[in-house]
Formats: sequence, C-alpha cells, structure tokens
Amino acid sequence: MKLPSFGSFFKGLFFLRPPVPRLSYDQLLAERDRLSEENGQLKAELERFSQRSSGVRPAKPEPAIPTLGQAPDYPKETSTVVADMPKAAGWAHLKASVLGSGKEMLQDAHAVVTYGSSAVLIVCDGAGSKKHSKDGADLAAKFLKEKFEVILAAGQPIKTDEWVKLSHDLLLEAAVKLDQHALTVGKPLQEFGATCIIAFANDEFAACSHVGDGRAGYLDAKGVWRSLLVPYKGAEANATIFLSMLKADNAAGFIRHQVVPGRTRAIVALSDGPENVCWHVSTKDVGGGEKLIDPNVPSAKFFGQIANQLAGASAQKVPQAELDGFWAKFLTSGNDQLANEIDDKTLLLALRG
Repeated sequence: MKLPSFGSFFKGLFFLRPPVPRLSYDQLLAERDRLSEENGQLKAELERFSQRSSGVRPAKPEPAIPTLGQAPDYPKETSTVVADMPKAAGWAHLKASVLGSGKEMLQDAHAVVTYGSSAVLIVCDGAGSKKHSKDGADLAAKFLKEKFEVILAAGQPIKTDEWVKLSHDLLLEAAVKLDQHALTVGKPLQEFGATCIIAFANDEFAACSHVGDGRAGYLDAKGVWRSLLVPYKGAEANATIFLSMLKADNAAGFIRHQVVPGRTRAIVALSDGPENVCWHVSTKDVGGGEKLIDPNVPSAKFFGQIANQLAGASAQKVPQAELDGFWAKFLTSGNDQLANEIDDKTLLLALRG
C-alpha cells in the first residue's frame, strides 16, 4: 500500500519545534534564527577547514545559548502513550543520514539490523575536519552491521551479562579493521576519524555502547523516554574522541556502556546534528540555580509523536523505502532548525508492539 501524503502519517513533524523555553519563546527563536543566518557561513568555513593534529576535533559549533532567564526549566518526567502494534509484526523502524546545510559531502553513516526480538541501531559520525572520515564511518557501520547479522542469525539470544564484553570486542575489532584499511590505502589513520554508537534491544534488555558523542535512548515500561548514553567530552572544550583512536590499552576509558534490564518498545540513536531538535541539551539545573546544564533527556513530545506516526504507518504496511525517503526529507528540511543545521543529521528509531 502506498503511503498517503506526507501530511498524513507525518503530519505536524515539519512544524515540530526543538525543546525550547516556554518563556520568551518567540524572542528566543527569532534571536537564534538571526544569529544562525548571520554566522552560518563563518561556522561552515571553520568546520570545513579546522584541523587538529592530535586526532581530537572540536564538536560542531554550538548554537546560540540562551541566557539563564530565557532558558527552559529542567524537563519534567513525562509519559507518552504509543499506539499498540501487533507483537508478531516485529520491529518497525525509520532511518536516514542527510547532508548538513552548506556541506559538500555527507560524513555520517548508519545501519539497522532487526532479527526476531532483537534490534540494533548503528550510528557513525565522521569528523568534519578529517579528509577520509566518511570512509571511516562507512567502514565501521558496515563491519558492525555484518557482525550483528551473523550473531543474531545464529539463533542464540544475546544475554544481559554478555553485552558489555561483546560490544567492547566488536568496537575494538572495528578499530583494528579501520587501522588495516588505512595501511592498505596508504593514508594516515587519524584521517578516518569517526564516532560510533551501537544501541540494542531484545526481550531481555536495552543497551548502548559508544565511542565519542551523539545521543541514544529508549522507552521505559512507564512510557518515559530515557537516555542510554552520556556523550564523551574530552579535556578540551567541545572535544570528543573517534574510533580511529581506540586501542586495546585505552578501550576501557574510551568505550562507554549502559545496560537496562527489561523489555522496551523503542530505541533511538542519533548523531549530534539533530540533537537540538529532539533532545533537551541546555536547561536550568534541576533545582533552579545559577547555571545551565545538559540534562541529556529525550524530548517526549518529539519522539512520542514520531513513534505514533511510525506505528500507524506500520499498521498499513508502508514500504520501508518510502518511510525512509520521507524521513530523510524531514531531517533535511522538516523545520527551520533542521534546514539550517550545518552538521550532518542521522536519526534512527526502532519500534515494536
């Protein structure tokens, strides 16, 4: 069955706003748009030409930060109701990686694997300043996808207490493959720098293992969207790390894991490009106070609406290629902030009954 107009299943998504302040909303939005337009070209140039010999690169330029008075309060815990889906239907999903505004080449990569009760979301974000980071992101995503396909097809479910060692070993193996590839093509390993996120769920647990930044989350049993990772922040402001930096002797510090026992209906993973639209990343402290913090909380409004749209599309058996095509359009230009975002945007969502 063909997907109806974009305004049906995805009605309203083009007008979703990021989790911004309720107070002085119009003024804050206008100021951010003005600053984005005024500084966009300069930021794009800085992103394109900045180089760091150490292998650690600054993350994407930060959006204008609201003053404490304008900033939203710490997000309240909010439950969302997601429409039922037949459990026998398995996992439905949305996936896309799209080019940032003004960029010449996409440097994100992704992969999704679903098999029985298991779902795997893989997001690799190539460093903007690294010449071959797209190759690094592609190689890592492809390698991990193929590994999980073999593991899951073997028919032995991954157990909760197996996840940390399994994902640790796979990420290290991916780093070795990246090193071997760099040697084969005769290019510096650091030029293949990319972050990597693996989000996973089956009937026993949800989990995430990652190197670098980005976001990931899950839907808990009460219908609350929760985070599955804390972005890696290096010693320098706005710095992160890459898979190309991973070695056996530093893996314990560079690979981070989170495991949540229990069955979840949804998992999400994303590069840092779209995070300001779908994640609470700058609010007042939980008790008020005189500072802004990153609460690292998924937007219940954003993901609740998208999950329900996906549930409806799945019920009508919309082809995966059409869903992904519409999702790519939304990430490209679904609202002003997405359209003006200079970083590449990858966002994956898997949902089941």
